[in-house]
Amino acid sequence: MSDNHQLEYKRGLEDARRHRSRTEDNWVRASVGPLLWFGVPFAVAWLYLRRQAPASAKINPFGGMMEQMMPIKKRQFRVDVKGTKFEDVIGIPEAKQEVQQYVEFLTNPNKFTRLGARLPKGCLLTGEPGTGKTLLAKAVAGEADVPFFSCSGSDFIELMGGSGPKRVRELFEEARSSAPAIVFIDEIDAIGSRAGKIGGSVSSEENRTINQLLAELDGLNTGTDAIIVIAATNFQDNIDKALLREGRFDRKVNIEMPDKAARVDIFKHYLNRVGTGDPRGRKVDEEGEPLPTNEKVDNLELARELADLTPGVSPATIATIVNEAALQSGIREKRLVDKESILEAVDNTLVGRKHRNRQSVTSLRRTAIHEAGHALTAWMLPSVKQVLKVSVVPQ
Repeated sequence: MSDNHQLEYKRGLEDARRHRSRTEDNWVRASVGPLLWFGVPFAVAWLYLRRQAPASAKINPFGGMMEQMMPIKKRQFRVDVKGTKFEDVIGIPEAKQEVQQYVEFLTNPNKFTRLGARLPKGCLLTGEPGTGKTLLAKAVAGEADVPFFSCSGSDFIELMGGSGPKRVRELFEEARSSAPAIVFIDEIDAIGSRAGKIGGSVSSEENRTINQLLAELDGLNTGTDAIIVIAATNFQDNIDKALLREGRFDRKVNIEMPDKAARVDIFKHYLNRVGTGDPRGRKVDEEGEPLPTNEKVDNLELARELADLTPGVSPATIATIVNEAALQSGIREKRLVDKESILEAVDNTLVGRKHRNRQSVTSLRRTAIHEAGHALTAWMLPSVKQVLKVSVVPQ
């Protein structure tokens, strides 16, 4: 290689080295500038909110900062249940008898503690929807004349981190300030489910909420104040076993669907609360005006007939049927809730409202023959106890 070529080669290397140095300097300036512009104010704001946040929020810094910027509104959990008594709970005598002891635990705790007994902390009510779990819990508070604090498991599930445990703390702080009291948590499986743990999908927020609930349960009744926690669930098998161990929800009361005798009592109870004409039922309206009576109307006989038409129906559905009949009677400006309105309410509630019939007479005849075949077959089968109703009306 000649001397000129060597000199040009060295100059090229030197130029490339200087160009690379300038490029690196420009990249550093381009990166550090925006980082300082946005990062420093963010860090200052984070440190300020960190100092202002309560100690409990510092466990979860992001959640605490979010709570400072978007504070969670404190919720009132207290519900008025003064008018609710055990006489309002119909059709579940066994469950009612099991929870009556909690009234004594709340009204006269010394009767048990002087003997060295440990007051129960929690009771789990299980059963299908509409069987009266919430009403039973309210009746305990009403009979004991103590405050009733109610919430649902879904109330503890919030968007921001740390809000679930905070809701739990607020609930029990409010209950302790009014002790003796009852805390009722409906659908507790929303936060206390073990199905998510088995699948490994329980979030850290749900874990913190469950742990806070367990801590509150373990700290109950350590002094003289009596607080009973009653929870309800439709899915007992999904409840986390940590909630069911001794000292927590160790007492379980299962509420079955009402049998025929229980349905008769429930129908009679609700029929007596509306104006059917039975002299032994309701006698005045809301304004105190006397309602007309009919000696031929007997709510007990009507309740027996309705109980035959509603196998497997829950107390909540029975209440809906009677209320629907009263509403329809009012719309039609009837003076009383008659049997026709009640039977129509049974169909509307259990089957659905009638649709306008667009079928021809020939089509209706075919449908009637087809449905009659179903009814005749069911009637002849020994496993079918009773054919309740056959209809060709679309609903």
